[in-house]
Amino acid sequence: MVNQKPIVEVVKKFVVGFNRHDHEYLARLYTETADFVSVLGEHWTGMAELKAEFRKIHTTFLKNSEMTTDKVRIKILSSNTAIVHHSWKVLNGHDEARSYKGIITHVLVEADGRWKIESSHNSTIR
Repeated sequence: MVNQKPIVEVVKKFVVGFNRHDHEYLARLYTETADFVSVLGEHWTGMAELKAEFRKIHTTFLKNSEMTTDKVRIKILSSNTAIVHHSWKVLNGHDEARSYKGIITHVLVEADGRWKIESSHNSTIR
């Protein structure tokens, strides 16, 4: 049976990195070959592009935002692969009218005793 605690920790770290607006911290949660589909449908591939895009969004329209997450669902696919869905809410600048909700899906892989994100797909909920 796979210990899910380290997988949940990756989700917690994702939220911490988001709220710190720390693109380097966020990128370290990903593998070198990772990809990310944003809420706008943009597809970013590889560590360099993820860092650049995380930096761009966290220094512009998300710079005053804060993420919370509530539901985290984990589906273990194998001893080293898991799918994680977590619901989130982003409050932009302490203005409830400018908040939005969504769900992000991560595919995590474990290598050398460490779980990392291989792929993410982020969607807003209307």
